[in-house]
Amino acid sequence: MDVKGILTGHELFTLLTPEEVVRLSNVSSEKRFRKGEVIYRKDTLTSHFFVVLSGDVRLALPGAAEGTGFSLGKLAKGELFGLSPVLGFERYTATASAETDVVLLAIEVEPFQALLRANPVAGSAFHGAMVRAYYARYLRLLKALQGIVENLGA
Repeated sequence: MDVKGILTGHELFTLLTPEEVVRLSNVSSEKRFRKGEVIYRKDTLTSHFFVVLSGDVRLALPGAAEGTGFSLGKLAKGELFGLSPVLGFERYTATASAETDVVLLAIEVEPFQALLRANPVAGSAFHGAMVRAYYARYLRLLKALQGIVENLGA
């Protein structure tokens, strides 16, 4: 896998210098998951965040009984997830699983954060992208909750 090519081709990493792309590619790796496999579980310790390269990923809050829970949404190519460690949290806040066969780019958080501190322009752009990603998920979640509330009244 050409990690450098993936990084330079993704809009979030276009503000990195060629040297920074090389450094980031050294702490990034491709991960593959088959449909139905868990990528990480809620409350497990964090170390990486992910970019979807192909396939779909489902984020969910697990329920008390096996197979139950609440879907937070589906992510597709180009989307980021597992951002809890970037925000300073030690554990993932949801469970991520492969809705289809997926290929992900896993990026180690600590070296990535050091890189963003050294390049504040790229850091600002990345944090802006994170805010937009979380806001889009928030809007999808509100829509899903609205549907639940409407069904309760029916």
